[in-house]
Amino acid sequence: MNPSRILFVANDPLFATCYGEALAKAGFHVNVALDGESALPRIQEGQVDLVVIDLLLPGIQSSQVIAAIRENKSTRSLPIIALPTELEPLAQAAHEAGVTKRLERFANPVATLINAVESFKEGSPAVARTEPAQASKEWLKQCAVELPTRIVRLRRALQNTRQQTGQSGLFGELLQEVHQLCELSILIGRKPIFQLASALESLVFDLDTLPQQATLSTVRTVGQAIDLLDTLLGGDRWTRLKILNESQILVVDDDANARQLITAAMQLVTLSATSAATPEATLSIVKRAPFDLIFLDIGLPGMNGFELCTKIRALPAHRDTPIVFLTGMATFQNRVQSSLSGGNDFIGKPFNIPELGVKALLWAFKGQLASV
Repeated sequence: MNPSRILFVANDPLFATCYGEALAKAGFHVNVALDGESALPRIQEGQVDLVVIDLLLPGIQSSQVIAAIRENKSTRSLPIIALPTELEPLAQAAHEAGVTKRLERFANPVATLINAVESFKEGSPAVARTEPAQASKEWLKQCAVELPTRIVRLRRALQNTRQQTGQSGLFGELLQEVHQLCELSILIGRKPIFQLASALESLVFDLDTLPQQATLSTVRTVGQAIDLLDTLLGGDRWTRLKILNESQILVVDDDANARQLITAAMQLVTLSATSAATPEATLSIVKRAPFDLIFLDIGLPGMNGFELCTKIRALPAHRDTPIVFLTGMATFQNRVQSSLSGGNDFIGKPFNIPELGVKALLWAFKGQLASV
């Protein structure tokens, strides 16, 4: 088989064009479909040798597109390459539907895709390249110019969400916008932007599939993440950031299950966490080592979180450490008290795991900016 005709299925025209141009330069004929509805007729008419598909599409889900291809006798053996995703439910659904190959995230996503397409050429060794294939500088520049304007679209989508309530798929528009920001940021190598946007994508995906998770706390965290992305993309501030994979997080809660859950949430966004169950243990830990962020429960035995926060703020090493309160009652009084005691933010219980990851990343990144 020699897959000369490729159908690239992705909802973002700019993203699809960047990849399409690179594939064309590598000798392939590329067409683009912006959704599953327009992709399936072309595939079923036999106009395609290989499909490259984004796993997050509007309308017909990508797994449904893949399943439809596999159910048709004439397209059953058609190679289907799935673009990378951090959303495991989508990846699992694509696998079960019959995707041929799922790509992983690599330093050069364009080269990774072209190598994957070329691997389907029968009897043809991999092409030896003096330099890895990549999108043209013109298109990468266009993507960089486009990124700040995506914030406007994110804000509009969030506003549309706030004007509606109680319906399935409420966050679909916002999810598409965050996803496209993720893909463009990794395409042009802005890894800190991708790290935050990817965590935000997981949170919004959660809210879209489980509307009951859309609380005041989670929606507020989404807005905070968009605000920080706006700050980072409005100039060159993102260049001051480093990927957060060595940041140290302290989790203070007398509930063992809560500590375990928050620690697991940190691991999902590649952060390391230390935990403490009592105020005494917490003070002993913070006197020995600095932390990049502290999650602090309000209802602790012997000394409440507000009092403990005041004591932590008295330590020179933690005068400016971001502190996020954990509370089951996000009342106005608690918000005021959290600010007066030196806290930076709060997050509501019961916890949403992706929200914990977004909250940690945005405050750890803010801490980086403040220290530069």
